[in-house]
Amino acid sequence: MTPPLPEESSFSLPSAEVGDGQALTASDKETMTGERFPRRVNPAVPSLDMMDDQLSLADSATLEHLIVVPRGGLGNALRAVAAARRLCSLTGAKLTVVWEFGNYEALIAPDPGTEVFDRLPSHVASLRHIRLRRMSEGGNNGNRRVPIREDRALIVESWFWFCAVEEPLVSEREALTDWLPRPAEVIQDRVREFAEANFRRTVGMHIRQGDNDRKLVVTPIEAFLREAERVVAEDRSIFLATDSEETEKMMRARFGERIIVFPKKWDLPYRWPRLNANGEKLSPHLLEKQFAVDAAESSPDFVDTELLAAGSELVPDFVDMQLLAACDYVIGSKMSSYSQMAARYNGSAHCVLLPAPPPHPVWGKALEPPGKMRNRVAMMVKPGSDRNGRPRIRRNDYAALAVPELGQWTPKLTVSVVIPAYGNQEKLDLTLAGLAAQSYPSHLMQVVVVDDGSSTPLRLPEVVPEHTRIISSAPDGWGAGHAMRAGVEAADGDVIHRLDSDMLVYREHIEANMRWHHLTDYLVVIGYKRFVDFVPGRHSLGNVRDAIASGEADTLFDLENSHPSWIEKVIDETDGLRTAGWRAYQIGTGQTISLTRRLYEECGGVDSALVRGQDTEFSYRAAQAGAVFVPEPEARAFHLGLTEMMTRHTEGMRFREPYLSNRVPLRRTWREAAGRQWLVPYVDVIVDVSGASYEKGRATVAGALASSLVDVRVTLVGPWSEATGDRRSPLDDPLLDLRLIREAFMHDGRVRLAESVPPTSEPVPFRFDCPAGWVLTADALHKLINLANNKCYGMISLALPEGSESGKPGRRIGRFERTAAVARALRLRQEGEGLEEVVDEIFGVHRIDGTAWALTRAVDKPKRGAVPPLREERTRAYKAEATRWRKESVRWEKEVARLRRELQEPLGKKLFKAARKRLVRR
Repeated sequence: MTPPLPEESSFSLPSAEVGDGQALTASDKETMTGERFPRRVNPAVPSLDMMDDQLSLADSATLEHLIVVPRGGLGNALRAVAAARRLCSLTGAKLTVVWEFGNYEALIAPDPGTEVFDRLPSHVASLRHIRLRRMSEGGNNGNRRVPIREDRALIVESWFWFCAVEEPLVSEREALTDWLPRPAEVIQDRVREFAEANFRRTVGMHIRQGDNDRKLVVTPIEAFLREAERVVAEDRSIFLATDSEETEKMMRARFGERIIVFPKKWDLPYRWPRLNANGEKLSPHLLEKQFAVDAAESSPDFVDTELLAAGSELVPDFVDMQLLAACDYVIGSKMSSYSQMAARYNGSAHCVLLPAPPPHPVWGKALEPPGKMRNRVAMMVKPGSDRNGRPRIRRNDYAALAVPELGQWTPKLTVSVVIPAYGNQEKLDLTLAGLAAQSYPSHLMQVVVVDDGSSTPLRLPEVVPEHTRIISSAPDGWGAGHAMRAGVEAADGDVIHRLDSDMLVYREHIEANMRWHHLTDYLVVIGYKRFVDFVPGRHSLGNVRDAIASGEADTLFDLENSHPSWIEKVIDETDGLRTAGWRAYQIGTGQTISLTRRLYEECGGVDSALVRGQDTEFSYRAAQAGAVFVPEPEARAFHLGLTEMMTRHTEGMRFREPYLSNRVPLRRTWREAAGRQWLVPYVDVIVDVSGASYEKGRATVAGALASSLVDVRVTLVGPWSEATGDRRSPLDDPLLDLRLIREAFMHDGRVRLAESVPPTSEPVPFRFDCPAGWVLTADALHKLINLANNKCYGMISLALPEGSESGKPGRRIGRFERTAAVARALRLRQEGEGLEEVVDEIFGVHRIDGTAWALTRAVDKPKRGAVPPLREERTRAYKAEATRWRKESVRWEKEVARLRRELQEPLGKKLFKAARKRLVRR
């Protein structure tokens, strides 16, 4: 047990260093403020400049007693103790550790050269006290150093590794491992016993979700999931150490028996500082008593209660750390000192410390507002669910979904495989033969073949799935989109799986897709395909069905000469689309793709007017409806022959561009023509003019239309049906302002009138809600779009700043919305939840000063002439920019002339100038 607080006489210090009884001045005191004590220099020791460089630290040091006060969590405390042990070994000084975390001996094996106390005695207050600076205070490896030639006794308070001022910089990586404290014998025995019983090809993983109230930024859970998938793919198990019960449950659900944990009760250990029932901080002297009570109340199946009863709430944490060290190597977080120490104890060169996310644009590197980061992490680890049990997926990162193994689950949903077809009877026959051998239950699968007006009507072959029929598309149109729409109308499955008529699928293809749709209803699942040479008559239908049913589909074609789809490269570059964000829809090319009927209908179905590119356009609309795109590598297929886009790519793109450029505004390269209007605009500006004055409404609408972003639509919301043509007093009409606003803009092709604000602006990808009376600056929409896309925000809230004279500070004056985020939030929002709260959970909400970024106030009185001259304002800005560049051009021309002259100078003159500069520096 930790020894009791010593009497002053028992705490031996060099006599010359005991205080002389004089009161210390404010400048003398060095406490938590970091102020320095006056330097105590031993006159018998020569200054550093006079000393022989070869003199050893032990010969030159005056330090006889080092008192170290470790701070921070367990990892930081061990690091500080290791640094102190090294320094005392090199100088011959005595080491005292002031351990304020409970029982030191319960963690660390006895060391004859170290004494331990639970707090600093009051009589040592006169000693020089150095508090090493933290990162937030400018601390770094270069300035975390202590002098050993100035004092005989020294108190060092540290969270970090440190070395002596008088020695070359010794990094933690170089020397820490040799000086780490050795675990107590009981911990070593327990670790050895557990590792021998459970570890075989085991990798340690420490997932920290935050163990203190500073809410430090942690490594995203997605990064750990990717590493875990890699480890499991190597046929290894994972020892998991985490401070989050939700994390353990998620990892167990995802990786099953591959996860190994050291059992402990989640109520214990409490994080430091310990609190009593009244929320008061417990003193170190009460810790052992309180901890014994906690241990006694623990459940009977709680493993290693006797370790906790030893008197240190850090024991389970230290056991986990030593178990991590016993693994083959460690995967942890670069931002966690616990992960760092586990990797140091482990010592393997294969240890991986994952980086933290980039700095937050508002809250900086380490801190976020209270609750924000923790809620984000909790959502990633264990997605919330709406009242229908649907998980809340953040952006397009579906990693937290626990998809079942093929063949290890019970399907319940029905699926309709819709196959638009035109000619190519032999390819269709092979496609149906492959579907006849699927692992998905036949009573849950329906196949609908749609003959899109083939010159020779298509027929069903002998080998087909059990529930298969063929229909003809309606005579009022043609094309794959038209046929697809007819097929969906004839189908009755819970899920719609669109499949090309020249796709030969593997046995598990449908099952692999369907297992995702059993998890939630807003996924679009895309299968993989390889393009193979097709030779008519080479394969019989029976052989194809049998090869697929027996899992030997690879033998049907020469895989070495097959070609992968371009979407696989996109999938690989975006970590399976998890980091693709708003661009994920681009791979929805339609040759094998599935989604729930509900999502299909909410998107409005396939556009039958499009003959080519209808799959891309539909995937875009699905994204705006809030869909998540999931590539499924187990849903493999052969594409029989090359596609038209592969053989005639330039012509195909030329055909698609005018159709898709009008309907898919996110393809900005197709909308580079200035001054154009498009079928689907890029931004919908919503202006509610109900009750607004004509001047305010006119200024707001005109500002939106005068934006540097021409690709914009303005929706004016008001009670337009009340403004009838009945006789009235023209100037005393209560709806006069409403009528004036309507007349001012109803003839503008970019303005539409609406009675109410729609829930979203689908299929428009962005919407800006602008109150009447506020005017968008010329480049506001451009800046908001760039900010939203760079960070993939779902919403940007514009508010009044502190100290604003325009209204109450913090009041929202505008909101920029990503349609996909709002649509998904509306789908998942539960009763009583705010829309912004849900958007923040699934995409992220950013808040900015609206007046500095985008908006200015409109005047509330009539003015002669037109609305504020925004065009003239832009012109002035452009002229100022041009003037600045002209001046810059003149400056560079002068610089070029100067350099040319120098090049032409004689060599002797150049050498003379160089010598003179060198002399000046000296």
